[in-house]
Amino acid sequence: MEIGLKTTQNKRPLAEEMTALSIHINSLWIAFVFYNKKKKLIDQRSFAKPKSNTQLTKSIKKIFKKYKNLNQLNSIFLVYYNTKSTLVPSVLFNKKNLIDYVKFNSEVSGDNLFSYDDVLNKSIKNAYVSSSEINNYIFKKFGSFEHFHYTTLLIDEFEKHINSDFNFNFFLNIIDKKLDLICYKKSSFIFYNSFDFSNDEDVLFYALFCFKQLKIDPEKVFMSCSGVINLKSSLYILLYKYVRNIKIIDPHEDESNNILFSVKR
Repeated sequence: MEIGLKTTQNKRPLAEEMTALSIHINSLWIAFVFYNKKKKLIDQRSFAKPKSNTQLTKSIKKIFKKYKNLNQLNSIFLVYYNTKSTLVPSVLFNKKNLIDYVKFNSEVSGDNLFSYDDVLNKSIKNAYVSSSEINNYIFKKFGSFEHFHYTTLLIDEFEKHINSDFNFNFFLNIIDKKLDLICYKKSSFIFYNSFDFSNDEDVLFYALFCFKQLKIDPEKVFMSCSGVINLKSSLYILLYKYVRNIKIIDPHEDESNNILFSVKR
């Protein structure tokens, strides 16, 4: 069963200025973001149970049927949200070992498509699982397109928010009861990990655990948060008891660069 916007028989015309589309794909939800530098139109669906790639492709086709003027889109991006990814320094990366990199941290199956992204000016490769079925459908419909793992965009985006007044910048992103933790020392990326969590105390535990492992003083780190958190949330209040230098990344600070933060937040 799909939960979300109902499909209607009358197709909705896209505004003429909407020339780009990013499709954000998770086994539990799909989000279409039509946009330009000033405007966004988000069409999002959630699912009661995880969907297969075949089922996700069918849902993508249904959403496309709602709109006309799709030929005006000249930039198409797919963003995959899953935990099957591994970061590898570019100097050690060999494309022939792509499957092994992902298998090291994740379970994979025979029908998986393995891809990789360049991260932080090509200094790191992000090896991950995408979908050949979804990619092939988008290619047949639009021709050229780009696809990424969401952690690629997250790491690159967080680099723009580094506070140079602090030696350590720690970033926390929350989505679908999953926690992404990213750390930079000065301007250098040094750490990424993700965890499943159930409550606010879990998030605090993982953050403090990472501080301990990285030998970071909570009083001397700058923490930036994105996702399902705000200044009035119980999680922010809890974190502020232990980390005094903390801010919420505003997704509206730069509309052109924060498409990622517009989805499932």
